[in-house]
Amino acid sequence: MTHLRLLVPLVAACAWAVEVPAPAGWWSFDAGDVAGDTVHDRAGSAHAVLGEGSRLVPGKVGQGVQIGGRVGVVQCQGAPALGQQFTLAAWFRSAHLGEQQHTIYGGDVKGCHYLRVNPDGRLVLGLQDVRLLASSKGTVAAGVWTHVAVAWRADGSYGFFIDGRDAGSGQVAGAAPFAQAVRASLGQATAGIRRRTCEGELDEVRAYAVALDPAAVAALATTTANPAEDPARAAARPAPAPALRLRAAAADHWFTAGSPVVFTVEAGAAVPAGLSALAGSVYDRLGRELATVTVARDELVARGWAWTPPGPGFYEVAFAITVDGRRQPLADTYNFQQGKGGAVPFSRERRALTVVPVRTGKGCAQFGLSYEDERDAPRAARLGLGFARLWLPWGAKGVDESGGIELQQGVYRWEKFDPHLAALKAAGIDDLALLPIYTPRWASPHPEDDKIDICVIGRHVWAPTRVEHYTDFLRAAVKRYGDRVRTWELWNEPHLPGGSVFWKDSPEAFVNLLRAGYHTLKQEQPGCEVWIGGMGGKRYLPFYKAILKLGAVPFDRLAIHGSWPELAGFRALEQQFGAPSKPWLSSEWHAILLDAQREVPSEQSLARRLVLDACHHLQQGAGRLATFCMEEGEEFEKEMLPRVAAEGRFGQSSGLFRTRPRSEPRLAAAALATLTGQIRTRLEFRGLADLDQGVRLAWFADGDGTLAVVWGVNREPATLPVLLAGGSARTAIDGSPWPSGAPLEADDLLFVRDLPAAALAALPASTQPIRPDQRAARATGPVVAGVRGEAPLLDAGARLLPGATPRWNAEGWRWVPAEAKERPAGFAARFALAAGDHGLDLVVEVDDPVFHQRGELPALWNGDSLQFALDCDGSAAWRNQVEFLFARRPGDTWLVKTQVPGFDGDLPQRWSPAWKQVEHARALVEPRPGGLRYAVHVERSELYPWAYDPAVPLRFSLLVNDSDGGGRLGWLEWGGGIGEGKEPERYGRLAP
Repeated sequence: MTHLRLLVPLVAACAWAVEVPAPAGWWSFDAGDVAGDTVHDRAGSAHAVLGEGSRLVPGKVGQGVQIGGRVGVVQCQGAPALGQQFTLAAWFRSAHLGEQQHTIYGGDVKGCHYLRVNPDGRLVLGLQDVRLLASSKGTVAAGVWTHVAVAWRADGSYGFFIDGRDAGSGQVAGAAPFAQAVRASLGQATAGIRRRTCEGELDEVRAYAVALDPAAVAALATTTANPAEDPARAAARPAPAPALRLRAAAADHWFTAGSPVVFTVEAGAAVPAGLSALAGSVYDRLGRELATVTVARDELVARGWAWTPPGPGFYEVAFAITVDGRRQPLADTYNFQQGKGGAVPFSRERRALTVVPVRTGKGCAQFGLSYEDERDAPRAARLGLGFARLWLPWGAKGVDESGGIELQQGVYRWEKFDPHLAALKAAGIDDLALLPIYTPRWASPHPEDDKIDICVIGRHVWAPTRVEHYTDFLRAAVKRYGDRVRTWELWNEPHLPGGSVFWKDSPEAFVNLLRAGYHTLKQEQPGCEVWIGGMGGKRYLPFYKAILKLGAVPFDRLAIHGSWPELAGFRALEQQFGAPSKPWLSSEWHAILLDAQREVPSEQSLARRLVLDACHHLQQGAGRLATFCMEEGEEFEKEMLPRVAAEGRFGQSSGLFRTRPRSEPRLAAAALATLTGQIRTRLEFRGLADLDQGVRLAWFADGDGTLAVVWGVNREPATLPVLLAGGSARTAIDGSPWPSGAPLEADDLLFVRDLPAAALAALPASTQPIRPDQRAARATGPVVAGVRGEAPLLDAGARLLPGATPRWNAEGWRWVPAEAKERPAGFAARFALAAGDHGLDLVVEVDDPVFHQRGELPALWNGDSLQFALDCDGSAAWRNQVEFLFARRPGDTWLVKTQVPGFDGDLPQRWSPAWKQVEHARALVEPRPGGLRYAVHVERSELYPWAYDPAVPLRFSLLVNDSDGGGRLGWLEWGGGIGEGKEPERYGRLAP
């Protein structure tokens, strides 16, 4: 093994020679190790690329790298093999600590090695970005070069070092093994919920496949020069590909109308030798090419690339460089982590930008944001948002326990929160709502609960041991912020135990917390407004019912989360219990949030969805909408969702601005800015109408005028009706003027101002929902009726419980032929179903003399099998159904969901995605005389968003497939709506 021989002064009078093992990865950033934007790995082959937001600067030893901004990263194209014994070390100088979590080294998959510096200056070792393994006792200071290191051994023992000295050691019992990264990143963590960048400088980042001893680490901390690299190794390095890093002249690529769009060479970035020209081709929101602008090298270096837009709108630019006479696209490559190994590479050739009119005055009072961090504030102002809802971290900030305000009882660290209010004030947003949440460890009844559920640690989502702990914090918050804040939201997404990651306690505990908090706030700040903790739609109806049953529940506004809300269920419960119906708002509007899915909508479709969802909210009477969220997800940007879905993992994508490979607006951001820019006073929903050629219109009163939102429901372009030629202005979804005579393209949308209110009111009202992927139930005539039970039928082995009394449904079956015209002799079925808070128990007894199932996935319906479906809300509206496929295969049983409703931003627990074995269920297929008995128990959470109501008939459908070995003969169905077409209108009704 190669060793480095270093002199380490151990005492004042002498020095010993210490042999340090060769590193597995070493990025020095010195001049000889950098070619263009390529940073060579001195020790291995994990060569890196300087990304946007990173540049070379004087370092601690020769050159270093400065990481600045949200997207700053040095991305390695490989990763050193570290294994279960390793050392991570670097020189580090932070620009500031504060709220920033500085990542020094990170693997690209969960389960890899991470070294971070926390906001309090402690070093942190993580098994993955959100799972802390150990932290140092010593701390680093801001603004000074500091050598930091952590050594880890396979037995779980570790040691931290700061400037070569011991900074705390210990042992982690039962630590899971580390995974081998495919790619590593310097200055950024690429896995986890929130990206951890490093705002500061790095130098001499090294990774060792051994746990260095203290003397070796001390040697690294006292090195003042690097040895020369072996010439043969240097000559064998791969030549860097020509690249050019450009930076937009406007933050987030958000330009103002009347000024040119300018891109310049990023500060500190190299211009490749031989580059003679840069060309940029510009496209509009529909992908139509508008212009190509080419600049020569000298102009590029001196002034950059510039293009004058024809007016407001959303545009994309595809750049190409000419190097040594050859033209090549200027593409950005970047990686997403893949849950089951490796990083997934992507390449992006276009850069998105918006051009918007100059805004004056405050933002729109109806639209705001659910705030995350300081970067959100200026973006919200650009989007025309008028208010902000902020999480006030009582005892933690998500999984970051150092971010809490009251970590010790009565000691308030307001400095953790003050910068957020300052950022919003600087952006001109002073209408604020605070959300005090997360019980501190000291006040939690379960301080030992350290399980991480998606984005929270368990101990922080229990009600405090004494409600006075919470009310004391509220009093302190009013004292601190009462001159700036008069709106409070008490908790986030409370639910029945197991129903939400944000609340583990009982409904009684929540009502106690809400009552105490409400009365405390009203006493301390008369006239303030209190929102009940936001609930995520229909799935929360059982919880709302549970708290209303406990008596008067005090709050001023009902807060709802998600997309496409329906308030009827909440209002019905209020009427049932004699509770007043309070005004409602969306305190977390999931405007373009997507669940993991195999087919991802286009940016045009998502932008249209945002506007139509806003129309739906206003149609339902929403007072305000707080947009969630500003940035795309870290691991799950839209491009990754098909892979996430294929792996059966939980994943959601949201955000109005891209983060990879840089911060750029999405078309939805331009759509929201255009919508808020159209509003003069306040939108009040007035009507919905269907016009000619599949054109739809929703219209609103806006002060003395009107605003109409117009879109198409067909895939073909439509000519705009003559009615829409009037009005004071017609504006496309991205803010550009609508060309006279232009057709309405699929997935497009426009705004029309000031059409006559009388003419709009005279249009025939539409009965169809606004939601594009939903339709109202169609009339199908009478449906089959049956009976259901409520008491559980099945034991833990999916066998009938002793004393169970199934209520059988033997009538109402219909034979549907496939290959056989006639129903096979002796083929019959009956079923019994019990539904309640326990979930669903289904028993099906099939008379079938010949069983045949080859077990070919996923088309098990070609053999003997069951398919059954539940209409989750009983409306028969498309997209509210959960459907299952159940069969006995050779050697096992197979129970999967073939259709699931969307989350719309909810975070359900104990839930399985489509086309994966249902995890929270029990299934059994066993012989019976003359056939088979199918029995399955499905937990309530797997039926999301179904909510049990004993007074409401259950909309249910079941079919039994038959095959005697020659293919699918046909099926018996009870209820219909599965086999011949997905038609929930045909489901049967099961009454108690």
